[in-house]
Amino acid sequence: KTNSDLSIMPYTFKNYKNTKNNLKIKGHKYFIFPKEFEQTSKLKKKIKKNPENILISLGGTDPKNVIANILNQILSSNLNFKVKILHGFNKKALLGNFNNMQNIKFVNYQNQIHKLLFWADLAIINEGNIKFETGALGIPSIMINTVERDNSILIKDFLKFRTVKYIPFNLINVNFKKIFLRYYKDTSLRKFHSLNGKKYFDFKGPSRIIKKLKILNEI
Repeated sequence: KTNSDLSIMPYTFKNYKNTKNNLKIKGHKYFIFPKEFEQTSKLKKKIKKNPENILISLGGTDPKNVIANILNQILSSNLNFKVKILHGFNKKALLGNFNNMQNIKFVNYQNQIHKLLFWADLAIINEGNIKFETGALGIPSIMINTVERDNSILIKDFLKFRTVKYIPFNLINVNFKKIFLRYYKDTSLRKFHSLNGKKYFDFKGPSRIIKKLKILNEI
């Protein structure tokens, strides 16, 4: 419940509004992206048969050390690619075993996330807002659940967009490498996910919210 005049919940698949004493709007059409994303989305993104650039972004903490786990599995595949890891806090120290590898680069969180995402041919992400950002830019992604429960309503709802390959947390240890390689080799599925992201996520959220505010003022 809220006492505000306007409530916005942009994380759901379905878009709807409810107007009584205040205005409540829900749905992905009201998601607000940084302005740099709209500019980047206009660039042509090729979905490569063999992805060369892998971006890993699992949030700022990674208390369960998931990045080290999946990195070891990826590297054991002996594929030729470059990896960039978005890290926060003391993550670089935690992953010291990978610091000297030429094909792995650690990148601090910054305002250039749109450039890093566009660089990626395939992204490995968590269930945070970045799943909307990769979708909007058409970046094929593997989404790992690191915080939410696997039966989370928000996760189940997001999967309706069909923009990511989802791996529940309890399958990371036993099946991540297998699922990663299958997705890596499935160009058609990655293209499908890229097109769906472009279809569902646009950059008109602010203008739609303003229109709803004007309606609220008229009530």
